[in-house]
Amino acid sequence: MILEAIGLLIFNAINFLLNLFPVTVIFGGILPDFGAMVSLINSVSCIMPVGSFAAALGVWLVLANIDLLISVINWVIKKIPGVE
Repeated sequence: MILEAIGLLIFNAINFLLNLFPVTVIFGGILPDFGAMVSLINSVSCIMPVGSFAAALGVWLVLANIDLLISVINWVIKKIPGVE
């Protein structure tokens, strides 16, 4: 319940920020503004839980960034003279 409220708060904040952009025509009028895309995501969430997908995507991004960070640290360590 608390996570749902936090997710709804984040979703509404992102929706507010996206609605600050002017109305644009994307794909020749298929999606005339960001509000249509938000309603599309809300419709899809009835079939597939978007929160679970977003959580999985977030975990994947965190793990990929940790791997990148470890690679950068190893690269810096190899550049130090006398350290193997």
